[in-house]
Amino acid sequence: MTMSPHATLAYKTTAAGQDIYLDVYTPSTSTKSPVPVLVWFHIGGLTFGGRADGLFPSWLLAAAQKEGWILVSPDYRLLPEANIDEILSDVKDVWSYVHTQLNGELSKRNLTPARLTDAFVGGASAGGYLAWQAGHLVSPTPKAVVTIYGYGFDHPSFFRTAQPADGTFGSIKFNAALAHRDALDKVLANRSNGPQLTSAPWTGDWDERAYLLAYLVATGRYFSTVFGEKYTAPSSDPAVAYLWPSQSITPAFPPTLLVHGTADSIAPYSESEGIAGVLAEKGVAHELVGVPGQEHLFDLFDATPGVDDVRTKVVAFLAARVGV
Repeated sequence: MTMSPHATLAYKTTAAGQDIYLDVYTPSTSTKSPVPVLVWFHIGGLTFGGRADGLFPSWLLAAAQKEGWILVSPDYRLLPEANIDEILSDVKDVWSYVHTQLNGELSKRNLTPARLTDAFVGGASAGGYLAWQAGHLVSPTPKAVVTIYGYGFDHPSFFRTAQPADGTFGSIKFNAALAHRDALDKVLANRSNGPQLTSAPWTGDWDERAYLLAYLVATGRYFSTVFGEKYTAPSSDPAVAYLWPSQSITPAFPPTLLVHGTADSIAPYSESEGIAGVLAEKGVAHELVGVPGQEHLFDLFDATPGVDDVRTKVVAFLAARVGV
C-alpha cells in the first residue's frame, strides 16, 4: 500500500483483553461535510490476512479517494483459534463502532466525518462472505453490498470433500500444502491453547497461515472447520441458518453487486452464482458480473484484461446509491 491510514482505532476489546483494530482512510482534503463510508473486509479465507497487508485492494482505496469517500478496513479474529460466531461478532461490532463512535474519533483528529445514511459494506474472498453476512446481521442495514469472488459456502463439494492432490488452488497445487501436513495438524490441534489471532498478514508468498487454508480445502475439512463438525452442508434450522447467507437472505437484503472470475480455483464461480440465485428468488436488486477466464485476485493486478471496466463498475454501483 502506498498510503498510510489517517487513523488506526481499536474498535473492540475481546473478553481475553485483545484489542482489534481498524484503519480509516478519509479524503485527502478534510471537510466538515459528511461523506459516504465503505467498510471493506479483507481477503484470507478466514485463516490469514489483515487490514493492511499485500492483498489490500489499493485500486479501491484510490477510487474512494477520488470519489471523496471514507474507506474503513478492519481486522477480525481468525480461524482456527477463533470460531465463526466470534468472527461474526467482530463484523457486528465493527458496524456498531462505525455508527456510534467513528465520527467522534474523526472529529478529534479534524478529519472528514462519515455520512452514516450512506454506509456501504463489501469484501473479497472470505471477506465477501462477511459482507454478505453483514447484509442480514447488522443494524442499521447497509445501503448496499459489494463482493468480489465471495465465499458463500454453498458449493456442493469443493469445501466439504477432499480434493485431488495435484489440483490447482490459486498459484499452487494442493500437494504443496499437503507437504506441510504435520505442522498444520499441530496448528489445528492446538487451536484452543493459544491466543486468538486478529491479523496474520499476507507476506507476499505462501506461508503457514496461507497454506492452512489450502490444506483444509485439500483434505475436505474447510467447511467443518468454519462451521463445526456437526454440519456438512448449509442448514435451514432457524437456530443456525444465520451462518449462511443463502439461508438468511430476505427481500429486505440490500442491493448487491457480485463480481467473480469464471475460472476461480479458490472460490468457485458457483459461489456467487448461488447467492445471486437466492437474491433473485427473494426479489433483491442485484447484479452478477462474471469475468470470463479470470482467477482469484484478478482485480488486484492492473494488467488483468478488462480490470478497469470491472473496477469502474464497482465504483459506479456504489456511487449510484449515494444519497438515494
